[in-house]
Amino acid sequence: MEKRIKTLYIVTIIAILTFLGMQVYWLYGRYEYSLREYEHHAETVIADVLVEYNKERDKKGVGKINTSYSLSHGVDSIGNASRKVTVSSSVFNGRKLLGINEERNLTSVDDKN
Repeated sequence: MEKRIKTLYIVTIIAILTFLGMQVYWLYGRYEYSLREYEHHAETVIADVLVEYNKERDKKGVGKINTSYSLSHGVDSIGNASRKVTVSSSVFNGRKLLGINEERNLTSVDDKN
């Protein structure tokens, strides 16, 4: 009888540990999924902000704007995932480059006048 109780305890402990292991595995999967969702959302927000930035700069007539971004994923030496966003923006103002007065109207390439 005592051997049956001991076996029942062992089976119960194994079942509880298995259940806890499955829960940890599921929670880790949800954690990784949440990180990927947040990363996707952040990338979308960055792209939208850069589009709005370019629109505002174009409205002010600053010049030709080149804005780009890159999102990189990596693993550091400890094994933790790292994510890095690099945004670069450059402004090309033809008037300043050529030394032309800002008030002077310029014709576009499409004009045949």
